[in-house]
Amino acid sequence: MFTHKLYNEQGVTLVELLAALALLSLLIVLSTGLIVSIGNNQQAANNDITLQQNTNVLISEMRKAYYNGSGEGELPFRTDTEKLRIKELKINGNTRSVDSPVEVDFDHPLHMKLTTASSDDQTVTVETTWRPSEGRDIVLKKPVTKPDTGNYDWVEKDVLPCYSTENIKLMEEFEAEGDDDEDEDDDDEDDDDDDEDDEENHCNRYDIQGALWLTEELEVEEESAVHVKKDLFADDEIEIDEGGVLSVEGSAVLQGEIGLDEDSLLKITESLWLTEELEIEEESTVHVKKDLFADDEVEIDEDGELYIEGNAEFRDEIDIEGKLCVKGSISPSSIKNDRHCSFD
Repeated sequence: MFTHKLYNEQGVTLVELLAALALLSLLIVLSTGLIVSIGNNQQAANNDITLQQNTNVLISEMRKAYYNGSGEGELPFRTDTEKLRIKELKINGNTRSVDSPVEVDFDHPLHMKLTTASSDDQTVTVETTWRPSEGRDIVLKKPVTKPDTGNYDWVEKDVLPCYSTENIKLMEEFEAEGDDDEDEDDDDEDDDDDDEDDEENHCNRYDIQGALWLTEELEVEEESAVHVKKDLFADDEIEIDEGGVLSVEGSAVLQGEIGLDEDSLLKITESLWLTEELEIEEESTVHVKKDLFADDEVEIDEDGELYIEGNAEFRDEIDIEGKLCVKGSISPSSIKNDRHCSFD
């Protein structure tokens, strides 16, 4: 009689196989989820870094505009809507809309809180405070009184005297022509003021110790000089020829066109008001110690110079091929202004 023996053979049952497959599937799902999560987190981190970088670029551009600006003007916002959008902007605690130009005062400290957002609604908030640079001079805007011809008692003359202590109202067109043969000092206060009616009256220097009102054209001819102690008023054109000088210790209200030839000078100790065009040719200079108000076009040719030690307001076009130097504020603020000028 034969007896059967049972042997324990190595193998995997169906139940064990199914359990192993289930565990493997679960592991794959968990691994896939982890990989996707890591990828999403990495993408979010990359997006956050990109948003931060784009925001920093925007802040840098705005900061540069602030330190290059003066007076009141617009703070630029050049944003790419695909990269970021402005979610909130506060300047000095006030919420501002970026749908319209943002006006700021470049001559005073500016505290800004800016929140930007990306296309996936991630946000970055930056707070910063800017102050006018220490090397930049600030000329505070003060009320400026425009002089008027009614402020003076006038003496009417047809010819400009070489020297006078009166307030002269010049009734005729005049050419300030130098006298090459002149040996006497034109500034001699003992000169007879009656010689101004001489049609042949020519001087190297015309010294008016009062105010001067020009009702007709004035031409300051080559190498001649006209000096006015008080205010200057001009109803018509003024032309300063090569090497000529027109200097005013008060203010000047000029309603005609003003032209400066090569190597000529117009110097105003107080403020200057211009109604018509000003043209500054090469190597000529206009120097205003206080403020300038220009209603018409200003043209500065190559090597021409316009120096304003106060504030400047340009209400029409300005063509700059030479040098414009404004120590105070300039309007519009977009005008190119050379801040590295010496006003000595």
